[in-house]
Amino acid sequence: MTGQGRTNSAGLCGRVAALALVVLLSNFAAAQEKRFVVGILPTYDSSGQSYGGNLSQLLTGMLYQQFALDPHFRPVFLNPGGLYDPTSTSYIAEYVQTLDTPLDMVLATNLIEPESPKHGDEILRLRSMQLDPKSGDAVQTWVSTTPIKDRSAMFDLGRTYVPTGMYDTGMMFKPNASVQRSPVGKAALELARQSEGMAVQQATKLTPSGIVVEHPQPPSCRMKLKVNYVERHAISKSYSCVINEKEESLGIKEGILEVEEPARRLLIQIKLNDVPYKLPKQETYLLDPTLDCSSGHEFLNVNIGSAGEASTSWK
Repeated sequence: MTGQGRTNSAGLCGRVAALALVVLLSNFAAAQEKRFVVGILPTYDSSGQSYGGNLSQLLTGMLYQQFALDPHFRPVFLNPGGLYDPTSTSYIAEYVQTLDTPLDMVLATNLIEPESPKHGDEILRLRSMQLDPKSGDAVQTWVSTTPIKDRSAMFDLGRTYVPTGMYDTGMMFKPNASVQRSPVGKAALELARQSEGMAVQQATKLTPSGIVVEHPQPPSCRMKLKVNYVERHAISKSYSCVINEKEESLGIKEGILEVEEPARRLLIQIKLNDVPYKLPKQETYLLDPTLDCSSGHEFLNVNIGSAGEASTSWK
């Protein structure tokens, strides 16, 4: 090929690349109008370790945090109940179909058995599976790993995380300060970053169908909350409730909590103490409904189904 031919070819390739970049940026701008909605399932613990329960709770919050930091994503907590198993994709798909919020993807994570060599660092492992929210089919599966030098720290995990304030990109989870500085906190954050990064790569193949960024509303209003055991036609009268880092349990009267809250997405943590016999509950329910003070619907129902799964509705 002549020098002129090579120049023309290079110019053509450059124009094609530039056009592709314009298309990509246009699609990216369109994605900014609506966020990819990703359902975050509770991190399952099959590690066989005494620290696994606390670490899995920490990972659930950190995964939510990583997606909330990305302005193109809107994470949503999913609460599939006490029968949840990440390998039961049909159960997950059935649960997702009961939700009012349309999801673009579902992320299931499983804290699996660590690698524990006789010498050297312990290797924490997190298996992640991205699911199609309609079919429940696995889109991709991967394992994230990270070393932790201080094994003894795993057994002193204690309180795992605390919810804190709002950011433009949504609700954040901020680990307890001592945990955040610890080898455990750093390792968990690394696992969450790896898992979120793989899911973000797959999202480039999707079109966001999700939630438009909320518009400003009145600053705050009164709201009420109750927990319904749907199949038993009863309400919970013994539960603990934290809303946006504030312990509100003392305000529960006859099963109903009434509080003043800002008009925004709320982060609610509930633990049930009076679950009906044989109802499989989750250890902790994490919810993130949006309080719209202009809608006139300020009564939040937390509905617990027959498998311990949770959903919310405003009335």
